[in-house]
Amino acid sequence: MAQERANPLPPGRYWLQLFEPLAEGRPDARSVFAAWQREHTATVKTEVTETFDRDSSGGKARVFVVFKVLSPTPFPIAPSVGFPDIVQKGTDLVPLEQSSVKASSDTEPPDPVAPSLDDFGALLGKVALVGGLVVGGLVLAQVLSLIPRRH
Repeated sequence: MAQERANPLPPGRYWLQLFEPLAEGRPDARSVFAAWQREHTATVKTEVTETFDRDSSGGKARVFVVFKVLSPTPFPIAPSVGFPDIVQKGTDLVPLEQSSVKASSDTEPPDPVAPSLDDFGALLGKVALVGGLVVGGLVLAQVLSLIPRRH
């Protein structure tokens, strides 16, 4: 998805991932966004909020948010929260239920396609060919080393 880098943010629907501070002394993106939203309640409406705690692998706590901007709104918080991803531009927005992004799972890249047996067979054939060439080269070098040289 494309990010919106314009300031002020033009009308439309956007999403952001808001993370806890990445380092001590850095701003907490979650609270920065909440303060920005409180300042712009007339033009910014939050439609979806999902909260995720830290995971066992050390992943940062985060909040996923879908919000709409009703009219151009200053967005000076990009250095702290990042640029929002565009869901839909304009003032004539489809209802959230028809939107392409209704949850954080709608923003994740699709699972990679599992390789087929044909792909595996082709790869195995290439490995066998390369292995055969290497072994053949070693055998040829051994044979050539056994042939007496003339001086």
